[in-house]
Amino acid sequence: MAKRVPKHLVIRNQLLNEAKASGTDLLPSEREIASTFNVSRVTAKKALDSLAEENIARREVGKGTFLIRKPRKKRVNLTLFRGPLEHVRMASQVAELYVARNPDVTVCVAECYDKNWYVEAIKQPGAKVLFH
Repeated sequence: MAKRVPKHLVIRNQLLNEAKASGTDLLPSEREIASTFNVSRVTAKKALDSLAEENIARREVGKGTFLIRKPRKKRVNLTLFRGPLEHVRMASQVAELYVARNPDVTVCVAECYDKNWYVEAIKQPGAKVLFH
């Protein structure tokens, strides 16, 4: 015999799926959930509380319940052009130190020694051209 899933967990999962699909952070209120799913406010509160207990959402009195989104990593592109080998090593070391101190950032180091180095630099997304 299949185990019955509590209503508040079914509602919790549906709220998560709808929020992810719509891209919103604000979840419906207890009253809206109770009305939409035809359940009591106690069941709606349990659904929202279970999200807060698992650190998926945060509840703010008078404001609502909001999904907690993990911040995206920022990307920094570092492109080196026609420099001596020691410059490449030094820039790579600086990039590693920067990432160690800023875990929310990724640094992409690219080397370009082509004749058309400027064209290659422009092609890189978000690249800044540095001359030395």
